[in-house]
Amino acid sequence: MICPKCKSINVREEKHHHVVNLKNHIIEFDAPRMICHDCKNIVPEKELDFNAEIIQNDLYSAKYGIPKEDIVLMRKKLNLSQELFARIIGCAKKTLVSYEVGYSIPNDIYMGVLKLIRADNKMILEILNANKDGYTKEEYNKILNRINLKDSKSIVSNEELINNMILYFAENGVSKTKVMCLLFLSEYEYFKKYHKLLTNLDYINNANYLNIFTFEDIVINLINNRKLSLIYDVSLNKEMCYIKSNEVIDMTAFDPNVFAIIEDIKKNHKLLSVEQTLKTVKNNEVFKNSNNKITF
Repeated sequence: MICPKCKSINVREEKHHHVVNLKNHIIEFDAPRMICHDCKNIVPEKELDFNAEIIQNDLYSAKYGIPKEDIVLMRKKLNLSQELFARIIGCAKKTLVSYEVGYSIPNDIYMGVLKLIRADNKMILEILNANKDGYTKEEYNKILNRINLKDSKSIVSNEELINNMILYFAENGVSKTKVMCLLFLSEYEYFKKYHKLLTNLDYINNANYLNIFTFEDIVINLINNRKLSLIYDVSLNKEMCYIKSNEVIDMTAFDPNVFAIIEDIKKNHKLLSVEQTLKTVKNNEVFKNSNNKITF
């Protein structure tokens, strides 16, 4: 590695003490960076730079803003998807995702809205009603019926199994759509063979496209726990979002009967594109025979 400033090759990774002015607040922390030992400057290195920014954002949010875990938790308690929650508070879904995984910090307007909701979750109704004209009657009623102001329940049952399956399928990096397809196909094969459900997830035929209710929440949890990485690829003028496992899954964590099925599913679809795997799902009998929630 060469220092871009002084062209020295005397560059090494070492712990660096950061002092950052973030939104008029001084944040101090230690994190590994690539340092030039001749000019003493930080040399850019994508992964180390990214990790340092996450630490910086987490420290700021914990002291002056809203921790990413709190944003996820308040949305779940309200029983809102990322898309609906983002729409209510006024930002894009992609922006909300960046807040929930710590990639960025809410600006002052969104921070104020989120703090209001955190202080009193009933404020979500006032915010919704303040922008009522921006929704059709059907959209407004749908959102109103989704909002839950009571204590939330667990996202899913069988959580450990589902987490391990996602990490296994995302071992080498894969799109979220393909992971949903692989989960569905595993569920189908397991049910066909053992006549009982594997994950208890809600699979949905959403306009001829597979969706899994709470899937985004499960993925966000894994990202926040550093078990998954979220990777954006904007090459070829087309934005793609991938997830990649950060740890090797212990295969003994799976029941042998379960692992035999998911291993076979992964192997059979390893070289297939997302579109090809989705086509397999669409051709499945239970998918074709369902207009909404899929029943095995």
